Amino acid sequence: MSTEIIKKINDFLEIKNNLDRITAISAFEKNWNGYNANCFSNEIICKAKVIVKTLKYKPELYPTGRDSIQIEFEYDNNYLEFEIFDDRIEVYREKDLIPIKNEEIELSKINEEVEDFYSELLDKRSNLWYNNGRNVKFLNIKMTILLYNGEK
Repeated sequence: MSTEIIKKINDFLEIKNNLDRITAISAFEKNWNGYNANCFSNEIICKAKVIVKTLKYKPELYPTGRDSIQIEFEYDNNYLEFEIFDDRIEVYREKDLIPIKNEEIELSKINEEVEDFYSELLDKRSNLWYNNGRNVKFLNIKMTILLYNGEK
């Protein structure tokens, strides 16, 4: 089986797992969290399913006691969250633990926000690899000079 087919199967299974989780959340009854939380509306459930089906990256999903479903992405000290309500979607984002965004977002802009989040992370990692490579190269040159001069 080719690598591409295996990737597509894995992607499908990840989407299916998240859709199953949303379906389970849709079955929650009133007071599901022990703090009088409401059931989740069809509007929230449908929005969450649409979002999950269109995302390139696999999110974590959580029901909240605020009558919303939270979709999260996290890497190192960077965090992206969408909170889906009946009448709106809110985005919250941190970069290196510093809040940089907390506002409403249109459904059509979610993928753009996720792509931006991951592209910044990839750029950051590329720079880190580049810098580490340069530092290692410098260290190797310095060690070679020290060894050449008979120093340890």
